[in-house]
Amino acid sequence: MNLATYRLLIFSLIAFVATAGLAVFMIQQQETIGQDIRSRLLDLRAWESVVEAEGDLVSTPEEGEDLQARLRSLVLLSESDTTTFLSVVETTAAAAGVSIKTAALEEAKISDPDFKELSATFNVQGTSEAVEQMIRLLETLPYRSRVERLTLTRGDVSSEALVVVHVSALK
Repeated sequence: MNLATYRLLIFSLIAFVATAGLAVFMIQQQETIGQDIRSRLLDLRAWESVVEAEGDLVSTPEEGEDLQARLRSLVLLSESDTTTFLSVVETTAAAAGVSIKTAALEEAKISDPDFKELSATFNVQGTSEAVEQMIRLLETLPYRSRVERLTLTRGDVSSEALVVVHVSALK
């Protein structure tokens, strides 16, 4: 082969490697954006349920009883509601494919005169993807709640998270 053919071959290989690198970069960007969109979709679904509940506030007395039961499920009213909350978390963990243990349950006082908060500490173990999914699910629980603290330890195959969730309860 002559010198021009070698130059053309080298140029072609460089163009191929650059194109392949660009394709890999674009695929990774699309995956990142897709994960962000999926998490935002979960947030939107949770928000839609809240907006729907607000729209139902204007209702007939018969519909009001059902609405009252739905709204009461958003806060913990008694110890049995706390047990139900923990059962919901355990069921959610099983569906996400993670192991979860309740490490602590404590009452946290807040400035709201009508509410207090239950601080629940969970130890979550599983594959990295499953643990991340469980964290997102804990952020969108069907309760007036929030993730207060999160410690995530990633391993090669599995991950572990210590998650503190605060849930509203009536005083």
